[in-house]
Amino acid sequence: MNGSTESHEGGYRQAQAATLSTFEALRLARETEEGSENPLVNVVLEIAIREIWSKIQAEPNTCVLTQEEYGVFNYFQNRFQGLEVAVAARRRYWDFRISGST
Repeated sequence: MNGSTESHEGGYRQAQAATLSTFEALRLARETEEGSENPLVNVVLEIAIREIWSKIQAEPNTCVLTQEEYGVFNYFQNRFQGLEVAVAARRRYWDFRISGST
């Protein structure tokens, strides 16, 4: 077929872990119900958010997320609700985006 993630029936066809990027997993989770429920998509995103959260915790006052990291962090925003370090990370991302520093 043409590499599409959907079968003829319109259902989700699971991609192999080695070929599913964080960006693709995030897109699938956001844009398709099947993607957000897919175990492979969830594993890829869980690995990414753990790495991102570790990065933020390692540099809580200076860490600036990349656009892709911010997308994943934003997807999981409810997980970090009320945590000042998370609020500060979001603020730094937007401050740097607006200033053109990233």
